[in-house]
Parts: sequence; structure tokens; C-alpha cells
Amino acid sequence: MSSRTQDLAAELRQLIRLASRDPEALEGQLPALASFQRVAAAGDIDEAARVHLILHRLIPEYLERLPAGRDCRAIRELMTWEDADGEPQSLTTRYHKASAHLVNVADDFGRRQEPRLLAECARRFIALDHEDRMADDAGTAAAPPPPALSEDPSLSPLAPLLWTKAEEDHQRRLSAIRSGIFSVSNQEEMLELLLTMTQAAQHTLHAVDRTDLERWFGNARMQWYLEAQLERARERRIRVERLRFIRRDRLAQARERNLLREFIRLHDEAHATLLLCPYDAPGVPQTGFDSRMFMVLVDVETTPACLTGWMGESGYIERSLVYLRGLDPVRAHYADMLRVKEHVILNHYNESFRALLDSHDDPPLSDDDRVSHPPWSPLAPPD
Repeated sequence: MSSRTQDLAAELRQLIRLASRDPEALEGQLPALASFQRVAAAGDIDEAARVHLILHRLIPEYLERLPAGRDCRAIRELMTWEDADGEPQSLTTRYHKASAHLVNVADDFGRRQEPRLLAECARRFIALDHEDRMADDAGTAAAPPPPALSEDPSLSPLAPLLWTKAEEDHQRRLSAIRSGIFSVSNQEEMLELLLTMTQAAQHTLHAVDRTDLERWFGNARMQWYLEAQLERARERRIRVERLRFIRRDRLAQARERNLLREFIRLHDEAHATLLLCPYDAPGVPQTGFDSRMFMVLVDVETTPACLTGWMGESGYIERSLVYLRGLDPVRAHYADMLRVKEHVILNHYNESFRALLDSHDDPPLSDDDRVSHPPWSPLAPPD
């Protein structure tokens, strides 16, 4: 059975091909988009009007609400099927424009990048639809600026406009939290959320980890997060399990081997489970974890909360989604983690990595070897 994200991504694939060339062919072919709150609120309209509303109101508005980041800029290019003069843009032209926002793009954009971007666009659009539904259900409207703000002659007229925008953003976030899914658009907020999730977990914490080891030990914010997580495991308050992907070629460096030894030691001493899986492991099950995604999932068997994030080409977190209910994506991510865990255990990857570390007699790291990075530094180097 396909998920809502997959269904929507399939519709978006049709849409970017037919929107300017043959919009009539989209009539009756966009049930997922037609179910969105903004479209359903239009009432009983004919199919041609519904397609027009989706193409010329819903999609442009949602594109404007996407956060910054390379992928979101590429998505906007991919879905801009007309230029500024209203002339159709071919899909090939949009491929080239979208590629300009990405790094090290392969020639076969349509096979490698388009499916990934459309899946990300679908996830984002679904999150925005949840926000719209909750805002409409709550009937929330931004409070007007206080009179003192509008009547102060020494204050710029920009102030009441900014007040209204801040109120709208606040109401939108509150509505999204009530709906159980919201997006985060910057690394600083995401790191704060990870620490809050760790502190709020009551039973379990599962993580899919791609953060560079240098950042775990040299980034102050990441250190606080790791220490908080392992401290809760050490005190047996929660059970911590981390699936970490390892690049074998990086372990040719003595420093990288030492950092991994230290990472393993910290988890062992805290009685936390650390599962090591090679990036290039043969036979790894097909999952939704792409090469730049990480995940934190707490209390999966009771009242789950899940944060998924994607690293940009420069190692910064460009986007993340937070789920506060056991929605389909949460169940799918947990099932994927269990499948990879089984593969790691069956192939004895933990034992092979430990044996590799034991086969090298490296001098230990000193305090001077540790490189300090500010909390907002990249979490991983570019591939």
C-alpha cells in the first residue's frame, strides 16, 4: 500500500510535466492535492476550476512557504513551469535550473534527483496542509497590533506589519503542533529540539546517525546533546539505540579510528546500544534512509515523537520534519531501522569494525587533538 507521501509525489511528477503543456489532462488525476484543505475549502467546483486552483494558487503559495536551502530552491525551479512572461518552460530547462542549486549533480537528473526532490516536496506540502487544517479548525486569526505600536510617531510603520507577521507565524506553529506535524527550517532550532526530545523521552530513544565524528566531539551543542542522551541511558531512565553509518575509507585515518573508539567507549559505558553499518554494505535492505538523512525517534511503542532531518551539501541541516503522533512516516522509519539492525546483526558488522580498530596500534588522542567548532558549524563535511 502506498503512503500519502508517495501518492502525492506521483501526482507532482504528473503536474510538472503537464501543468503548462496540457492542464486539461490533469483533471481527475490529482486526488491527493484535491484533498488539501485550501482546495477542499473552495467547495463544489468543477474539475477544471479545481485544477486551476491547484496550479495557480495552492502550488505557488506553498512554494513561497518552503524554507531556504538548496533542495527547496531546486524544488521551486522544478515547479516553475512558466517563466516571468508566462511562456512555458520545458522540463529540461527546469532540470538545468534546479541543478544549479545543487552540488555535484549527476547527468541523469531525472532518475537520481527528481524523485528525491518530489518526495521532499510532498513531505513539505503535507506538513503545510496539516498547518492549514489546524489553523482553520481553531479559527485562529492574528491579533491586531496594540494601539501603542501603531500610534507611536517615532516608530517605523514597518513595526505593526512585523507584529502581525510574528503573530501569524506563532499561530501557524501552534496549530501545527496541535496537528502533530511541523517543519523546522534552521539547524539551531533543530539542535534545540533534539535536546528537548532527549529530556522528554520516557522509555526509548532510537537514532539513525550520519553526523561527522569530529562534530560529536568538537561541537559544543552536539556534546551537550550526546552527554544528555547517554546520561539518561546510564541512569537506566531510557533505553538508547543508535544506528550509525560508517564510511570504511575514512577509517584509513588514525584520527578517525580514535574518534570511533571513543564513540564506542562512551556508548558501552552508558549501556547504550550502538549499531555500526557500512555505507557500502552489500545486501543492505532498501529503506527510506537516503545518504543525507538522520532520525531521532522517542517512545515508539507508546506515544512517539520523531524528528527527521536532511543535511545539505555543505554539512548544515537544511530541513527537518517533526512528528508528534504515530503517523505512517514514523512507522515506516522505525520499520526501516529494524530491517537495517537485523542486517547488521546477521553480518556481524559491529564485531568486524571493532576488530579493525583492534588491529591498529594508534597513539591515543590528547585534549589538544580536539578541534573546537561553534554550535552552528556544519554537522558533517561535504561528501
